[in-house]
Amino acid sequence: MLIIFGIITFNVAVLTAESRLLDGKLDAASNRGLDYIAQYIDDHGKFSAPYVIEKDLCHYYMLPWILFSGGKLREADLVLDFIKINFMQPDGDFRTSQAIKACHPFYSHHYTYANIFIARGAIIMERYDVLAPALKYLQQYNKKFPTEGPPSDGHTITSMDAASRYGILALHTGDMKTAKRAAKLIMRFIELQPNTDDGFYYQMNNNQLITEFSANESFRFVVSRTAPYQAFMVISDSAEFLAKLSIHKGFESYMKPAKELISWLSTCDDSLYSTFGAVKVGIATSWVGALSGDSDAKDIAARIAPYLLSLQNDDGSFSDAIIPGSSSEYPYSMQIIDALASV
Repeated sequence: MLIIFGIITFNVAVLTAESRLLDGKLDAASNRGLDYIAQYIDDHGKFSAPYVIEKDLCHYYMLPWILFSGGKLREADLVLDFIKINFMQPDGDFRTSQAIKACHPFYSHHYTYANIFIARGAIIMERYDVLAPALKYLQQYNKKFPTEGPPSDGHTITSMDAASRYGILALHTGDMKTAKRAAKLIMRFIELQPNTDDGFYYQMNNNQLITEFSANESFRFVVSRTAPYQAFMVISDSAEFLAKLSIHKGFESYMKPAKELISWLSTCDDSLYSTFGAVKVGIATSWVGALSGDSDAKDIAARIAPYLLSLQNDDGSFSDAIIPGSSSEYPYSMQIIDALASV
């Protein structure tokens, strides 16, 4: 997948600024964002941006992947060292402390979200001292993809976005059995939907959709097609994984459901283009558009781009998102949208 990205970005590099989405402003903004992050990383890998109020995993886990992808190799390596020393557990898990996973409940509800980002960073950085124990810990999740913790602790709930994260990691490592298993689970989610005119249920327990929950918890279980500010990235992330899987021999059929998921997403409320999840939707739809030529995917990514630009402050920073630590993804999202827009 990294080779494909290299080919795509090379092709984009020869375009004139006038032919690029937003005249190359996304790339410039991405670079400012990366420079802002890098200036707050010291020689020990400690990250001390103004919004970082404590030494917590949530502010670090994404940085190696983001920085290395953006050409900040030294800073990425320093931060990964810091993560290894301060957050890696003897079993290969990553936690802020024995008491807590990270600073926001999201990281407990999506227990290995940070782990997978760290592993992906270690892969592209060839940091096998971190990658080997990280992958060993994650192996126990690779059959049923539990969301909230290891199966040995009795966790059975899974979700579409969890399956897509494990699937993407499996593609990185060449573990096609796990990738296929993740794709089949996503297809199971699609097949079980009772009525997608209303919404898309995305959590499952014991192979059955979770369709009953309190009204104030609906965000965690269903993406409403008509309501604003939904977890739209659950749908787009699943489409991204299926599209990337489909380019492998024997898995071509997965492009069709990937495009169908994007088609459904394009009918959702317009907050799709200007909500906290837009940073992820932009990445995922850019990939689907580049790999398939799908016009809906390309349109979504293009409409999200101006919103991302509007979030950047004059100093290159982004106001930290609803989930602490996730604002680091904005420069990467801009980079991907810019690179893939003309493919």
